[in-house]
Amino acid sequence: MPVETNTFCTLGTHSLLLCTPEVTLEIDKQSGEWRQIVLRAGEREIVPAGGAVPGFDILLDGRWLAGPPELVQWEQRTESGQFALMLEMNRDPFHVRQWILVDPDGMGFRRFLELRYRGNSTGVLKAIEISLPAIRMYADDAGVLLTPNHFPFRSLDLAAVARLALNRDRTDADYAAGRPAPGGIETFPDNWNGLVGIYHEPSHTGLYTFSPPSPAPIAFAFQERSRGFAISALQRLEMILQPGQSLATTVQHVRFFATSWTAALEEYQKRLPAWEFAPPHDVPSWVTGATFYETAIPQWGGCDGLLRALPALRGMGVDALYLLPIWSAVEMTKQMRLTSRHDPSWQRRTLPHLITDFESLDPQIGRVEDIRQLVSAAHSLGMKVVLEYVFHGVSEPSWLLQRRPHWLVRDEQGNSRASHGWEPGYSLDWANPEVQDYLVALGGRQIQMFDLDGLRVASPFWKESNWSPAAGRQPFETNLAGVAIVERLRGEVKRVKPEAVLLCEVHGPAFVRCCDVLNMDSVLAWLARLGRDEISPRDLHEYLRDMRLCYPEGTLLQFGLENHTTAFWQPSPRALRGAAISRPLFAVAALAGDLVSIYHGQERGQEKFLRQLLTLRKNSQVLSQGLVLHRGLRWKGDRHLVWLRHLGGAFALITASFDSLWSRVSIEIDPDLLIFFTQESVHHRRLFPALSEPETVSLAQLRNWHVDLDPYTVVIDLFEEQPRSS
Repeated sequence: MPVETNTFCTLGTHSLLLCTPEVTLEIDKQSGEWRQIVLRAGEREIVPAGGAVPGFDILLDGRWLAGPPELVQWEQRTESGQFALMLEMNRDPFHVRQWILVDPDGMGFRRFLELRYRGNSTGVLKAIEISLPAIRMYADDAGVLLTPNHFPFRSLDLAAVARLALNRDRTDADYAAGRPAPGGIETFPDNWNGLVGIYHEPSHTGLYTFSPPSPAPIAFAFQERSRGFAISALQRLEMILQPGQSLATTVQHVRFFATSWTAALEEYQKRLPAWEFAPPHDVPSWVTGATFYETAIPQWGGCDGLLRALPALRGMGVDALYLLPIWSAVEMTKQMRLTSRHDPSWQRRTLPHLITDFESLDPQIGRVEDIRQLVSAAHSLGMKVVLEYVFHGVSEPSWLLQRRPHWLVRDEQGNSRASHGWEPGYSLDWANPEVQDYLVALGGRQIQMFDLDGLRVASPFWKESNWSPAAGRQPFETNLAGVAIVERLRGEVKRVKPEAVLLCEVHGPAFVRCCDVLNMDSVLAWLARLGRDEISPRDLHEYLRDMRLCYPEGTLLQFGLENHTTAFWQPSPRALRGAAISRPLFAVAALAGDLVSIYHGQERGQEKFLRQLLTLRKNSQVLSQGLVLHRGLRWKGDRHLVWLRHLGGAFALITASFDSLWSRVSIEIDPDLLIFFTQESVHHRRLFPALSEPETVSLAQLRNWHVDLDPYTVVIDLFEEQPRSS
């Protein structure tokens, strides 16, 4: 829809109307805030009058600004072919320009602030809050709040929002205490997509809001207000302001839709490449479909013990070893052992993530030559080796503390502080060019030293602000500098060994372009919840469907059922080892992810099942490389999970039962998915749990497919086009 069809007019003496053919925003002339938003396509008032909240607020010198802003003037114009509204206002001690740029199709807008600090002395900026008004879809139904790709929850109603108290005050308190996921809401763009939606399913109407790449973390807060959802994005743009200094917030994008929630997410996914959220094009071919085995050398009594186990691991279907940290680390005390988040079986005498020397091996690991021999033996069996790379900070008695004190992050009192809550430790300033150079070069040296096939970077997100930065830098700049380090690190790794891979323990879109693979610990957490019967398979299906659409097509995601941190959970996923339910859970990790990871010992009691499934996966291109599809499928009941993998003229239908009884599930496949086939009938074979003879089935049969399942089993059906006769 051309931008010229947008109109703007004044209504009475109290408000402005910004109108498009699809949406109307009513804006208070005095405060510059919205009175209401109306989605005109459905004639639905989705922000009731009186539901407004302050559109922005600023945390300056330890307090949020008091009073509403004063609107000085407003102005309409066209910016880069888009209709724009500029609201100029004062909010002491800031002069503010709030920009609203309407999308060309009239179904959304972008919003950001330009601020100039007018204080007479320096000020300490801690956060800028940008809020949407309280949104209520219908008079009798507010809709639901949706946070796709988020761990603690995926959807909430008003009662849950009120009960969890996910508001600004709680977020501030958690942030001040150093908790990186304030109020249960993780930050964007480092550890979550930052996509928040409000949806009314009966009418298929709603909106979602998100932000393109941001230089600083954004924590999200929600509040029940006027019987609706008020959404706030708190940008942690921590700065020391000088009089007359100007700055701008990140952009808040709001999109309205009159479709299903899945269709809205599909539209969002198509927009991601335009914001440079696109995966790299030179990912090594060996990575796709690979099975990693996560382990620590001390768990085998040393390199020799692990070396002897390599043939058995290879025979089970393992393609790559993922080795946990090997460098000198803090000696573990009894108290540390009781409170550690990690599996004690691999920590032994030290806490491997609290590194004291990045270039000196932990004595319990062995010698450099021992690791080289281990890697060489793995290579001779056709296996790759990846090493965990931890660069949050350092611990006593690191030489860096004495020789490079200016590399450390310091608080407002000038004291050094631990990184990511890892005590005892000292956080490194990722924004410091010297730190970046050292960490990037160190990563390349590790690849070269041991002939490794890649690195797995541990949590390169959310860093404490450095309030004693070098001249010319602001405290917040270290927050997301992990993105720059990872981007440079990938280049160095590829320079040293072009076929090497970089895996990252991240979930956010900003890392998609600079990592070969994202480790999805959030999926692991959802699988564990299903194993504990806290959620249903249907809940997991909806989460996986939404989560996939939060990333651009081609993003490689690694799933797993356990890792080195899950022993700390209560109850631990390790309690599921050998249990019947662990079979369908692992099948989800192996067949709904692009890569799968097995943690040390997880295979015990399930060796035959894992070997059979992983061998089938390795020998089937559609199961190892096919596009994962969680949409376009319908079935009754809450104890089954169904999904597809598609490649060329074939797709695999995977059905997992989480039922303790024998069951039959009828699956309806959307006809739109069958456009992959150009013939009226296809070849069908059952691949798992046992191979069946091929048969011919019609597309009409396929549209309503029936699967019989024993308790806690997985069935894989392969459908392929028949070869055409010459």
